Amino acid sequence: MITSKYQISIKYLWNSKRAREKSIGEAIGSEADNFRLTHVFRQKDKKIKMHPAWGTMIVPDGKGGQGKDTLPKDWTAVSI
Repeated sequence: MITSKYQISIKYLWNSKRAREKSIGEAIGSEADNFRLTHVFRQKDKKIKMHPAWGTMIVPDGKGGQGKDTLPKDWTAVSI
């Protein structure tokens, strides 16, 4: 059974290939209206601030907006 939010997020992305942050948040059980995938992969109290999968295996697909008033980014999982 997959229990880690990291694992659930990666599995969700791997199975869907691309997803909105809100969909990923719902998949991991988040009820936050402003869910951000970066918060899942942020490591507190670690020398390296982001999980190693961030930026290598978990990347934005470049089709979403980046400004405050635009749609959130789509995310995708890539094989490394």
